[in-house]
Amino acid sequence: MLRIAIMLLSAVMVLSLSAEEMGVVQGLIVDGETGEPLIGANLIVYDTGGRPAFGTTTDLDGRFSLRLPSGRHSIEISYVSYATKTVTGVEVETNGTFQLSEALSPEAIEVEAITVTARPERSSEVSMLVIQQKAGV
Repeated sequence: MLRIAIMLLSAVMVLSLSAEEMGVVQGLIVDGETGEPLIGANLIVYDTGGRPAFGTTTDLDGRFSLRLPSGRHSIEISYVSYATKTVTGVEVETNGTFQLSEALSPEAIEVEAITVTARPERSSEVSMLVIQQKAGV
């Protein structure tokens, strides 16, 4: 019984220590030309191995809130058809709040021309009747 109590107390202490070492980054992401909020913009913080470790998306007002461990972070902000932006030197303090508002620039995406070709289907009975009607037979 004493073992279980010690393990529970240890778990609570570890969780409380890790919770105290967190802070919040919050703010607003907008279109750089119009100032309109960008709904669903992605914010990603990568770990030292280059893998996504933390992330969030903006809400209907372009706002976000992201809990991060205390320390210095770089946050990558991306949105479809906008240039990706990386904000470096985001200093998150324990139990603190860092305000971050950024504007993304629209970025045109060029694709090659696509040609669409349509051919009538002549293998069904209905299509043969339509062809005959159009021919005036």
